[in-house]
Amino acid sequence: MRLCLVSSILALIVAIHFQSQPWLLVLWPLCYGFYQQKIGQGVLVVAITLATTIFVHAWLDSRLHSRLPAQLTGVIVTGVGITHSCDTSNSEVEKLILNIVSIDSLAVKLPRLKKLELSHYLKNRAAQDIKPYIGCGKKVAFKAKLRAPYTFLNPYGFDYEAWQLSRGIDAGGYFLSYEIIANDDSIASLLDSVRQRGIKRAADLPGVAGQIVPALLFGESSYLQREYWQYLQVTGTIHLLVVSGLHVGFLVMILSLVLRYLVQIEMYFFTPKMSSILRLTPLILLLACLIYSYMAGAGLAVLRASLMFMVAIFVSYYKGSWSLFDSWLWVAWLVLIINPMAPLFVGFWFSFAAVGFLLMGFAGHIRQGKKTKWIYLQVLLKPQWIVFIALMPLLWMFQQSTSLLSFVVNIIAIPALGLLILPLSLLSYLFPEGWPLVLLNPLLDWGLLLIQQLAQYPAALVYKPSGIWLVFLLPLVFATLLFNGLPFRRLSLCLLVLVFFIPNEVNRQRLVVLDVGQGLSVLGVSHTQSQGDFSWLYDTGAKYRSGFSLGEAIVAKNILALTDKNLELLFVSHSDNDHAGGEAGLRRKVGVVTSYAGQPRMTDHQDCHKLTSEWVAQGGIRWRTFNVELKKASDNDLSCIVQIEMAGKRILIPGDIEKRVESKLVELFKHELKSDILIVPHHGSRTSSSEEFVSLVAPSIAIVSSGFKNRFNHPHPDVVATFHRRGVPLFNSANSGAVEIEWGENASVIEWRKENPPIWRQM
Repeated sequence: MRLCLVSSILALIVAIHFQSQPWLLVLWPLCYGFYQQKIGQGVLVVAITLATTIFVHAWLDSRLHSRLPAQLTGVIVTGVGITHSCDTSNSEVEKLILNIVSIDSLAVKLPRLKKLELSHYLKNRAAQDIKPYIGCGKKVAFKAKLRAPYTFLNPYGFDYEAWQLSRGIDAGGYFLSYEIIANDDSIASLLDSVRQRGIKRAADLPGVAGQIVPALLFGESSYLQREYWQYLQVTGTIHLLVVSGLHVGFLVMILSLVLRYLVQIEMYFFTPKMSSILRLTPLILLLACLIYSYMAGAGLAVLRASLMFMVAIFVSYYKGSWSLFDSWLWVAWLVLIINPMAPLFVGFWFSFAAVGFLLMGFAGHIRQGKKTKWIYLQVLLKPQWIVFIALMPLLWMFQQSTSLLSFVVNIIAIPALGLLILPLSLLSYLFPEGWPLVLLNPLLDWGLLLIQQLAQYPAALVYKPSGIWLVFLLPLVFATLLFNGLPFRRLSLCLLVLVFFIPNEVNRQRLVVLDVGQGLSVLGVSHTQSQGDFSWLYDTGAKYRSGFSLGEAIVAKNILALTDKNLELLFVSHSDNDHAGGEAGLRRKVGVVTSYAGQPRMTDHQDCHKLTSEWVAQGGIRWRTFNVELKKASDNDLSCIVQIEMAGKRILIPGDIEKRVESKLVELFKHELKSDILIVPHHGSRTSSSEEFVSLVAPSIAIVSSGFKNRFNHPHPDVVATFHRRGVPLFNSANSGAVEIEWGENASVIEWRKENPPIWRQM
C-alpha cells in the first residue's frame, strides 16, 4: 500500500510538468516490479500511477477551459456575481473574489468564466470621494475590465499565472461600476461573512495587536506594517505569522482540555457506562479542525497541519495500526489531490520538508523512557536544528536567505509564541477590553523591538546562487539528520558547514533585461578571477498603488539568485515610477554600494549628469555616461545614458530619452555610440528611436522592455519598422519575458517566456 501511495504522490508531482509524456511516470514501477519479481504488484502500481496522471490532466483541462484567453485582456464585461474572500485592509483598494452567476460581453464570445478576482478602487481621483466597501456575501450586478492571468517571466521568480490557476481564478481586473442586488444566504457566504467579521474584530484591537492578531488567528497578514515584514524576513521568523501546525495544535490542545473536563463532569453527575461526550470527541475535533482551517484562510500550511491532526485523531480514537510516516504520506497525497499545482510553490516543499525531517530526526526517540537533565534543552534546541539543516538547500533553491541568526531567534520566539502570545491573542480577541490585551501589546512591542534590532545585521544573511549544485546538498542533509552511527554523518555535517560559510561564485557573464512589465530593469553580472562576481543594475521597475514593488519581488530575487546580496553599481535613469518606483523595495533586500541617478532623490545618489564620458574600469567591466545640455528638459530627457562594456560587447542603455536628446548625442558623440546591444529608448515610443540614432548605434540586437497589452501601445509600429528595415533583431519583453544575452563569439539570446513553457502558459 505504501508503494502505491508513493507512486501516486510522484505521479501527482511529475504529471504537471510532463503533460505530453505521461509514459515517463510508469517506468520506475515497472522496473521495480521486474527487479523484485513481483509483476502483479508492479502492474498495480502502474495502474494507480496512470489513474493519477489521468486525474491531473482532467483537473488541469477543467481549469484551462474556463480561463480568460490572453488575447482578450482588456475586454469589458457585464454580469452578476457573488462576492467572497474580501480584503479590506487597504483604505484605497478593496480586493474581492466573485463567483460568477452570469457574465456577458457584447464585443467577443467569452469562455465559461467561473471565478474572478477584482479590485474595487475606493478613491475616485477626479471627484476625490470615498466609496464604501462592497463586502462579502453580496450578489452584485457589475461592469468590469478584465485581464487574463499573466506572470512576469524571469530566470527566477514567482509564477503568478500558475498561482491564479491553482486558485481557480479565471481572470483579474477591476470594477468600472456595480450595484448590490441582494445578500447571498448560502452557507459558504455565511461562513465567509463570519470570517470577515472575525478578522475585523481582531484588526480593531488597539495597538500592535490589531496588526498581529488577525495574522495569528485568521492567517490575514495584510494588516501588518510593511517594515515589520522586512524585520521578520531578515531574522527568519516570518513563519510565525503563518497559521500552521503550532496554531492548529494549540486549538486542538485547548479543545481537548475542555472536552476532558466535560467528560469528567458527565461521569461524575450522570455515571453512564460510556461517556457520550467521549464518543463524540473525534467528531468534534475533526469538525473544529475543518472550521478553523477555513477560518484561517485554508492556506497550504494550515491545510497540511489540519489534515495531519485529522489523521492523528482518527488513528488515535480508532486504534488503527499506523506510523507517523504513513500519516505524512497520506496528508501529502490529500494536499496534492486537492490542489495538484501545490508543488509549484515554495510553501509546499518547506512545509512537508520541515515536518518530514522532524519525523525522521525524532524517529526512535518519541517513546524513549530514559530522561536526563538535558532532555528539556534538547527538546528546545533539536527541532530548530533539524529544520535549519533541512531547509537550508531549499531556501537557496528558492532564492531566499538562511542565517544562524534565525536559528537563535526561533529558539526563543517559538516557545514565546506557543506559551504566551497565542493564548493572550485568543483571550484578547474574546475579551478586547480585559487584562489580556494589556499584557499582549507590551509583549508584542518588546518582541518586535528585539526583532527590529537583530534585523539591523543583514550581513548575517547567507544567499547562494541557484543551480543544480544545490541538489547535491540533499544527500548531505539526509546523512546529517539520520540516525546516529550512520557512516559519514559527521563528515556530511562538516561539508554543510563549509558550504554555509564559504561563498560560492558562478564563473559566468550574464546580461538580463528583466521582465517588469511597462517599466525597465537591466541586470548585469560579470566575473573575474581576481575580484569575483561584480553586479550592476540599470533601473528597478515600478511600485504599484497596492504597495507591491517589482524591485523587491522580481529584481532583488534575481540579483540574489545570480550573485551575493550586494549590488556594486546601481543606475536610476530618472524619477518616473516605472523606472525608479521599485528602488526602495530593492534596497530592503539588497545592499547597494554605489548609485547614480538622473534625478537624484536619495542621499547616496550621485548625479550621473556630472560625470564625464571617460571610461571607468570596475569589476571586470567598463562603463561611461553620455550627457547633453538642454533647456527645459523633461523628466524623460534627464535619463542617465549609460554605455557598458562587458565580455568584449558594448551595451547602450539610454533610458527614456526622446528624439531631441538622440539628435544631440549623434551630434556630440557620433561613432562612440556604436554598441552591440541597444536597450530601445522609452519602451519603443515613436517619440524616440530616430533613424539617424539607430543608424549610428548600429546594434546587432535591440531589446524593448514593455508591458503586455500596455495602454501606450509600445513599441510603436514605426519603431518596429525602423529596426526591421535595418535587419536588427528586435526582442520585446512583453512577448519574450526576460531577455538574456549569452556571450560568445556571437551573442545569442534566451527568451525566458519561450524556454520550455508549461501547458498553462498563455504567453
